[in-house]
Amino acid sequence: MSAPFSRLLEARARALATVSVKVSEDGTAAAIVVAALGADRIGIPLTAAREVIPFAGAASIPAAPAWFRGIVQLRGELLSVLDLQAWWRPGQSCRGKHLVVVEGKAGPIALLADAIVEVRDVTSRDLADALADDALQARPGVGSVTRDLIFVLDIERMLSHSALVIHQTSALLLSGESGEHE
Repeated sequence: MSAPFSRLLEARARALATVSVKVSEDGTAAAIVVAALGADRIGIPLTAAREVIPFAGAASIPAAPAWFRGIVQLRGELLSVLDLQAWWRPGQSCRGKHLVVVEGKAGPIALLADAIVEVRDVTSRDLADALADDALQARPGVGSVTRDLIFVLDIERMLSHSALVIHQTSALLLSGESGEHE
């Protein structure tokens, strides 16, 4: 194996092994909102959770993937509604009684949840590094996993996932423009 390729693999392994929950010096992480998605539990960093609201339905988007439930208007702001259960487990879907609005650098998005279970602190001792690699592969947007199998989201990683990013070229093609300036 070539040296540059080996360095690339090592850098990727280090990046995947990093824990996304920022643990403070005293060992306590920022609080997480624990939400239920069927049998799965997700942890949303409280610093990224803007609000939790009842889910009354979304306007569907034709030809969108099953995990993209549509859009909702919240106080004049349009939000995409993401069903993580359907994204992570094709063929399954979240019943969706609540929306957790999260905010990242890319803007806000609403995550569908069956229930809000609790708000709790996570310590470095609660995180299970060995499980994180499998969770990262099977569940896009997961940054770490607790020992009691709560998939803690890395909001920035999730919002930058290629399935969620609308590329400028695609948007221009949809609008009928070529993207070239005269």
